Amino acid sequence: MRFSASIILPIIVLGLTSCTGAMSGVDPDLDCAANISASTYLHVGGQIDLGDDTYRKSLFSLGVYTAKYAIPNGLSEADTAAEIKALREQLLAAEKPEKVKIRAVSCIRKTPNA
Repeated sequence: MRFSASIILPIIVLGLTSCTGAMSGVDPDLDCAANISASTYLHVGGQIDLGDDTYRKSLFSLGVYTAKYAIPNGLSEADTAAEIKALREQLLAAEKPEKVKIRAVSCIRKTPNA
């Protein structure tokens, strides 16, 4: 299945939401997507405050990093979403919310055209 631009909206809607490369051996774009996704979960759940502007930018940034990871790797929307979800769950289980926020904000700030 070919990746298409339509991946951005479904991922945002479904909440499958890194330039930092914080997770060893993880593609930096996948890492950013997972950290941004995790930070939005934490923000919506009240565990961190991203602020309105950063939260809005996070949705765009998530789409950018998702596409930057999926397209060159020829991944389907479902496969990409599953990888982001799996890494997000690892981050939420292993990292303190503030650490996830710091990495996500770093990725958001580095997003092209954000």
